[in-house]
Amino acid sequence: KIVALFKLRILHKKSALARPFLPTKLNAKSISLISMFCLFAWFALGFFKVNMDESAVITRFGAYSTTLGAGYHWILKPFQHYTIINSGKVTKLSTNVKLLTQDENKIAVDVNIDYSIVNPRNYLFATAQPLLKLQEILNSVVNQVLSQFTLNQLLSISNFSLAERLQKQLETLTIKQQTGLTIKNIELGSIQIPEQLQASFTDAANANLTVLRANNWIPLRLLLIGLPLCLIAGYLIGLLLFPNMHWLEVAILATIL
Repeated sequence: KIVALFKLRILHKKSALARPFLPTKLNAKSISLISMFCLFAWFALGFFKVNMDESAVITRFGAYSTTLGAGYHWILKPFQHYTIINSGKVTKLSTNVKLLTQDENKIAVDVNIDYSIVNPRNYLFATAQPLLKLQEILNSVVNQVLSQFTLNQLLSISNFSLAERLQKQLETLTIKQQTGLTIKNIELGSIQIPEQLQASFTDAANANLTVLRANNWIPLRLLLIGLPLCLIAGYLIGLLLFPNMHWLEVAILATIL
């Protein structure tokens, strides 16, 4: 009986080992669930939203593919990537430009511009550093335009007309250089002149107009009284020195001298 019981237990163990292992089924099911979750997560991560006044530049393997507008979109990650560009944002740029006027006076002027991104593709790919390129264009245009005027002309002309001329040339060059930027507005600050010239302008501005008006009669007296007397004196002296000359020739000579 003991031997028979022992054999029965051995047979029971063998039959148990011969059964399929249940945890194996559980592992396969878990792997399937994990795979489905990863697939769903990968699919969900491809969705993105583009807000109003924004653009999404899509690249495939690092190269430009397309530009998308506002709304919900999906891309094939990791082969595609997107970059959000805020085209509606207006950014300010300020700089101080030093230049020589037409009459070779050194001046400096503050320039403030408002710009925005109008072409996202050119902004990201056409120019390596579009903001630096914009700075260079701005300095070049201000030098080119303002150096055509003398200092007195720059001080008398309106900043509005100068700003209009600057904006037209800036727009032309930013399009030509493919910066992807557009100029919304430009403002010119006060013109800074050298100290030695500043003193002259200050003296002229502080001049006493009452004194100047009171002394206006001095040049008028010289023209109406002094000049005729000089002509008459010259004519009389000419008659004394050249008695044989005709009186008309003496008068002409006195007028010339």
